[in-house]
Amino acid sequence: MRNARLPALLLAAVLQMLPMLRTAAVVNELGTPLFAILFRWAAFTAAAMGGIDAVSGATATTQITSAKTYRGTNGIALKKLSLTTAPDPAHFWTVSPALPSGLALTGNAGSSSWSIGGTPKVSGVFNILMTAKDQIGSGADRTVTATLVLTIVDGAVVGTAPAITSPPVAQTVNAGQPASFSVSASGTAPLTYYWSKDGGLVSTVSNSAGTSTFSIASASALDAGLYSVVVSNSVGKTTPVSAQLTVNTAPTVTSPPVPQTVNAGQPASFTVSASGTAPLTYYWSKDGGLVATVSNSTGTDTFSIASASALNAGVYSVV
Repeated sequence: MRNARLPALLLAAVLQMLPMLRTAAVVNELGTPLFAILFRWAAFTAAAMGGIDAVSGATATTQITSAKTYRGTNGIALKKLSLTTAPDPAHFWTVSPALPSGLALTGNAGSSSWSIGGTPKVSGVFNILMTAKDQIGSGADRTVTATLVLTIVDGAVVGTAPAITSPPVAQTVNAGQPASFSVSASGTAPLTYYWSKDGGLVSTVSNSAGTSTFSIASASALDAGLYSVVVSNSVGKTTPVSAQLTVNTAPTVTSPPVPQTVNAGQPASFTVSASGTAPLTYYWSKDGGLVATVSNSTGTDTFSIASASALNAGVYSVV
């Protein structure tokens, strides 16, 4: 900032010294002793230096002249705020604390073109200390500061919140078969779909067309459960909608019947336990011939003979 005043200071010094030079010439012509001439020169030089200082001190104090308050809207590009000082330009700027998220201080050291700009991502009132310097590392460097009150307000909501137009529907498949849930939604794109099973997140899919499908290539008993989806966009989100997935599993015998030996007239019975998708149906046979069919949703069944005879002896099977 000091270098801009050098031409003015030099001109002032020359103007101060002109009368001194004329006086020295007259004294020399009159034969004044050298000591007297030197004394007058010293006095005139001191007066000239005082004149330089007087010119320097007359310059107005440098100060930050850019706006001390500024306003922007969250999510909307900020109109660039140029940073300036006067009467001398600053060539290096810093701000403290850091600018709000989305905003930045731009400029190159040594240049007087500095500004604050960007698109704010947060709202609030921020007090920013701006510091301007002429140059870094110079003993003659001068520093000026000012506080910038930066106000970022919430932007108006633009767009339409999502709405589910076609919810997923319940699915029942056999183990090993594919299963899928689809949902359709309206609202400002892009829409994001959050799928969950029994409360746990299972997939996140983005689709700007407003529809999404969650698929299982080969369903197992572990995939059975309640599947829910939430659709969101920049404006808001929907409440969850849910659909049940039922996976049918084939029956498996977990406890087979055991051989029986009884006396004639005594009761006899065979019991089997099985797992699988209810209801389970039990087919009992003796020596290859069907003897009973019983449905039992609990997965356990017993075939009984109240009073055994020799005709009841044989091999009993169950499917």
